[in-house]
Amino acid sequence: MEQDSNIVLMLHTDDIDQVFKGERFIKLFVRKNRDGMLGEINYGFEGDYVHFIEKIWNKQYSRFDIVDQSDTSKQMQDLPF
Repeated sequence: MEQDSNIVLMLHTDDIDQVFKGERFIKLFVRKNRDGMLGEINYGFEGDYVHFIEKIWNKQYSRFDIVDQSDTSKQMQDLPF
């Protein structure tokens, strides 16, 4: 199946014991993308509403901040690959 697919995405969380009740942190890994880049995206997941919120690590304050979708060009420049 992997050979025939154009995109392979994987979700991962370290919070398997559901320690964080309000919001869980989930990573979306792009492992195969024939038409684009590979990498990972951080999400906050609100299970009560089945809602994903894209977040990015803020080095200055050592926390995750919500990504403003209107300015994605800066985020693409900051990616490590």
